[in-house]
Amino acid sequence: MLTTHGRGAKPAWIDLLNPSADEIARVAADTGIRVPAREALQEIETSSRLRAEGQVLYLSMPLALQDEASGFMPIPLGFILSPPLLITVRYSEVHAFTHLQETCKSGTAIGSTEIFVALIEGIVDFAADKLEKLSSELAHVSARAFDPNMSSLKVAKPASRELRKSLTDVGAAGDHLSRIRESVLGLQRVIAYVTEQNEIFKVLTIVSVVGIPPTLIASMYGMNFHDMPELSWRYGYPYGLALIGLSIVLPVLWFKRRGWW
Repeated sequence: MLTTHGRGAKPAWIDLLNPSADEIARVAADTGIRVPAREALQEIETSSRLRAEGQVLYLSMPLALQDEASGFMPIPLGFILSPPLLITVRYSEVHAFTHLQETCKSGTAIGSTEIFVALIEGIVDFAADKLEKLSSELAHVSARAFDPNMSSLKVAKPASRELRKSLTDVGAAGDHLSRIRESVLGLQRVIAYVTEQNEIFKVLTIVSVVGIPPTLIASMYGMNFHDMPELSWRYGYPYGLALIGLSIVLPVLWFKRRGWW
């Protein structure tokens, strides 16, 4: 199933739920962004799960869910993040997606980055709720297993059944916990990678903005045309140096004020 979210003809978010090959091909053709298949999202190498192609980030992680068709195989979740568009590829229902889709339907205009952050926050909150529930269940199992009445010989058979049930519950909780841990580890890697890429983009932006104006000024005054009035100025040289210095300092102060420096 394919759903789009955004205003006008250009959505900010395309959500692919159990996409067919035709849907993947259509999205790739419409957006010009390559959309990986499920097999590619299930790669375990970090270089396959986290990579950048120009300004497009390809991110994938396993979900802490158990699908009847896949058994104990992790269910992949893929994010393709670019400045104007977020494409998500998933093969199961995810609580965070449903909640955010309702927000988008209300007409709230948000960009691809804001949608990505909201989805990550929703997944983290859901995992935290699951961990809290598991903690409560394990506390209940512990209370049953170490009940003082269990030591009585008169209840040996019921105690054996209760202990067997407790062991089963502990095993199920351990399996669920390992799945949540795997998802949280995937989230940690995704967040760290996106943050690192964001810092790189900031540095490149700062270098570009700070470096272009002085280069332009120096190139302009280096043309040495005969009718350039500044060539005959007595203080033309210090004027040019001051202008170049000012073109460097002003962008730096602007970036520093915005907290980028």
